Amino acid sequence: MAYEIGSGSKALTLPNPFKTHNVFLLASACVVGIAALYLLFEVRQELAIRNMVGVPFTLAVATSLLVITVGSIYTVLSQLKFYFGRARPADLTDTMHPDHIKETLRQQALVYQEPRGPIAGALLAAVPNLMYAPPPIRHLAQWQFKTLLTLVALFLSLAVTLLLNDTRSMTGQAVGEYFGFGFLAYALLVVVRPVPDFATAAASIDVLSVKNLSLLIVLVFVGPIAVTMMTPPIWHAPSDLVGLSPFPHVFVFMALAFGLYALFLVAMIRQLLPPPATAVSAIQEAWNISCNPALIMGEFERAMQEGWREKIPNRDYLKVLPEVHLDQSAGSFAGEAVEETQPFPRAPSNIDIVGTMKQRSTVLCVALDACGVAFMIGFAIAACLLGQKLLGGIRSPRDTGDITLYGLYTLILGALGRYAFNAAFHLWRRFDFESRLVWLEVNGQYVSGRVDQGNMLQGDLRASTTMVQVEGMTFRLWVAEIYSMTFGKDARRFIVSMTGNYEVANALASRLREFAANQASVAKLGNQANLERLATNLALSKAGGAAPQQVTAATAAAVLGVNQGEERN
Repeated sequence: MAYEIGSGSKALTLPNPFKTHNVFLLASACVVGIAALYLLFEVRQELAIRNMVGVPFTLAVATSLLVITVGSIYTVLSQLKFYFGRARPADLTDTMHPDHIKETLRQQALVYQEPRGPIAGALLAAVPNLMYAPPPIRHLAQWQFKTLLTLVALFLSLAVTLLLNDTRSMTGQAVGEYFGFGFLAYALLVVVRPVPDFATAAASIDVLSVKNLSLLIVLVFVGPIAVTMMTPPIWHAPSDLVGLSPFPHVFVFMALAFGLYALFLVAMIRQLLPPPATAVSAIQEAWNISCNPALIMGEFERAMQEGWREKIPNRDYLKVLPEVHLDQSAGSFAGEAVEETQPFPRAPSNIDIVGTMKQRSTVLCVALDACGVAFMIGFAIAACLLGQKLLGGIRSPRDTGDITLYGLYTLILGALGRYAFNAAFHLWRRFDFESRLVWLEVNGQYVSGRVDQGNMLQGDLRASTTMVQVEGMTFRLWVAEIYSMTFGKDARRFIVSMTGNYEVANALASRLREFAANQASVAKLGNQANLERLATNLALSKAGGAAPQQVTAATAAAVLGVNQGEERN
């Protein structure tokens, strides 16, 4: 829902954060779509001359390109318009219980999860400011860092395998090539596997476990020699079967993957904040009042409503009204309220390509999208070459090698392009907000009594009021300007820093103190309705036989003023 449609205020109208991302994604869709249409025309020409050689395979490649194109266009269209209504962003209660919010204000400190595991510890040791980042970005950084370490482990393992393997024999050469293709397939799976949505929930990030790393080391040192012993002396190498050796292509893929992962981690690190401030303005006073403390809560609600920004209601996280039992002579009470003003976006920076290129925190996001377009262009070219080779058929071993080469680079470049766009997407959907968090707490003891009004001996006008007397009530007020962050407009929101605002806290406390001090303890009988009724009563009791209509409300007011001057408790 978008409440701002038709509203004169544009305070909550955010620029589309995916505007720049959509431009690059649409450019890649156009390139891949052109390659798909080219292959479809080639297939059409082959069908026209009734040549079916390689047509099913080329048609499968063209269909795959069309699926990628249509999927990218659908993604762009779904991100083309961006609405941000008053119900967004999410409340803090999605991530913090109200008691946790109160404890955060009381302690004037934010709680950060300690790193778990050696990989997370090493990452936070290298990037200390990552400790203060919200959980989604921390989990995403740990996920990508572990994946990068996995690729490094695969690279080193493959290098050691080739060094220890005896490639002088045909069997040793075949074992090395099989290991190369195996490591390449596993590396491709590591890159293209879906990244969990850390913006909504934490997920397992156990990528490079102790068991997997131990098995990998054993495989590197023992695997080649064990495979050589269990295979016959004459064993065909993969290059004899598919016409292509995995070397140096597996190393090219890993080098490109290293560069992409490093770029993503650097882009994420440049968006991190310095160690945050956690100051809160706190006021504590002792009050003596002669009114029900629930009246203070009502005045607090009115004061908070007067401060609504753009007439948007505050977020109520907790409200407990103090209870005073007038049928008891004494008792205790406690009341509190926790409210947050509507979170408003900070100065937006995701406006257009020119604007984002000037921002230090987003320039590398543009670089990731640019890398995605570059890899998708290579992917489209490799797919076209593959389709042409398939239509030409296999006439020699060289054709088999070319088909394998083009197919391999189609997979490599497509996987890298997909990863680059996904990485940029996770960074583009960050939103920063600012709001005010207020916590009011009152507690103490009370005594109840009765106040009688009027001349009890001679007058006919009497009134009685039950009053509450509070001595030494504890009044506490916390006010903090909070800076929060979310990854996705419907995702959970996290507090990243707090600063106090003593002027706001002091003004609110002064208003509530003055309001409580000016509350009357006796009933007010001088309103117009009471005066009209008192006029009739006075006419009947003291007018000496005068008609009731001859005694006016002014006469009643005068008598009331005299009688109200004589009070007793």
